[in-house]
Amino acid sequence: MSQPPTNSQPQKNQGCCGSCIQCFREADFQKASTYIRLTNLANAALLIFVGIWTLLDIADIITLNLPSLALSVYLALFGCLLCCFECRIGFIEGTVKKYFGFMFSYIGRTIFLFFVGSFCIGLKADFEALGGIIGALTFLNAFLNCYIMYAHGEYYADPTQKYSTAESATQEYVQNNPELAQQAIGAGAAFAASNPQLAQQGVNAAANYARENPDQAAKAASAYGQAMTQS
Repeated sequence: MSQPPTNSQPQKNQGCCGSCIQCFREADFQKASTYIRLTNLANAALLIFVGIWTLLDIADIITLNLPSLALSVYLALFGCLLCCFECRIGFIEGTVKKYFGFMFSYIGRTIFLFFVGSFCIGLKADFEALGGIIGALTFLNAFLNCYIMYAHGEYYADPTQKYSTAESATQEYVQNNPELAQQAIGAGAAFAASNPQLAQQGVNAAANYARENPDQAAKAASAYGQAMTQS
């Protein structure tokens, strides 16, 4: 009797890390950029958390430990910077690009992540474990940015060219969820009736934004019209 053929080269167990690396390597640049965006947003949340958590240390406040307090403030601000960069909010993006242009290349952002990670490790002894963990995760994220840059050859490319803006994501959500958009409009109308002064301030702010961003305002109006039609 003939025996069934056997595979002379058994499959290697790549493990979780190997599977993740394989996923990043085989993904196209658009999908890889999405992965990086999500990891950077998670990294930003951790930086903001550790910055605020260490800033609330009563001992540092009472003794005016300025170096420790300054380090906490810098970590929170660096986390906010990374979050604002990845969210691509229209009225903030121009300022970020003007003053923090290095964030718009993979090399610049990778160096920035290594720099911020070293700040986490530099936290005082009371927060050494927390800072070490978040610093290690930040270093890992920096290496991930390096790998994506190497795997796709996008050394100096602006990664935000592959991103969707916060405004476009909101418009897409409104178009896909017209019922929720209608509920939000009803809640907004009820709030405006109860708070006319705040409503007027909101209308003025929206009008100023529309004057400064006519294209985005037109797209938002179009999305609202489609939502109303579908509802």
